[in-house]
Amino acid sequence: MFLGNLTEACRCVQVSLQKAYRTAKFVMRAKFMSVKPDPKSPSYSPKIIYTIQPIKVFKGPKELRKAQFLYSSASDDYCGYLHKGPLKGDDYVFSGSISDDRFKISMCSFAEPWDKVTSKQKEILKSATGSKEREISFSVSTVTLEHLKNVYKGIQERLLQKENITSVLSERLHAKQEMDTTKPYGFFLASFLIFMLLGDLTETCQCNRPSLRQACCEHNFVMRVLFLGVQRDPDSPPYLQMNKFSVRVIQVFKGSWRAANAQILYSPESVFDCGYIHDGPFQEDDYLISGREYQ
Repeated sequence: MFLGNLTEACRCVQVSLQKAYRTAKFVMRAKFMSVKPDPKSPSYSPKIIYTIQPIKVFKGPKELRKAQFLYSSASDDYCGYLHKGPLKGDDYVFSGSISDDRFKISMCSFAEPWDKVTSKQKEILKSATGSKEREISFSVSTVTLEHLKNVYKGIQERLLQKENITSVLSERLHAKQEMDTTKPYGFFLASFLIFMLLGDLTETCQCNRPSLRQACCEHNFVMRVLFLGVQRDPDSPPYLQMNKFSVRVIQVFKGSWRAANAQILYSPESVFDCGYIHDGPFQEDDYLISGREYQ
């Protein structure tokens, strides 16, 4: 969520390939062939369309293998991605987002010519892709509580060697160990465990509040709402407690019909998980917000 200034330009930090793999909706290698204006984009926010030829998808839905177009804002003021190559089959690896059934790339995405990708970065892609494949096969197989405990024991031993472990992370690990894999979230826990091994468990939330322009470009919805109340989501797992904010939508500036009819907004309870902490008294607080929609 944000409070921004319409005159602010896009501000973002170029992400590493490892972080892009963890946070982006897709990471792929493709050839950039051409670019053209998007004739359906509004005049106040012009878009461009890159024509691409996919080579390999490292992360993302299977539809990416046949993707032909990438969408982006035409202006860097709106975090638009401006390709530096000659658009003659330039071989790039890049990350991006997915919204409105479109694959999108922005200034904040990771984008690098394939011939400049280091051997270490290629190893990250190779190992991450392999881990993703193992995650799929693991999540549909029989998972025993004893097996999970043994794996988490190994994670704890690795964590204890680090000096900056927070008590929050330690509590999460203990909570996960007590979980019964016969419950519906048991299989999700197995795949979540594999995902954890890809990153640094000691990382906390790191993000900069976006400008309004950047939020309009990057987020799925931007709207004005009244905050009415908040309560903990009883269905959230113990290792990721969620809050449910009750809202009444006043106006949607960007978003789907679901955003226009939204009554509940979800957010992690803890700032360690990038949770939104509302400052108002919940007396129909009138706010302009942005966010992401997940089905």
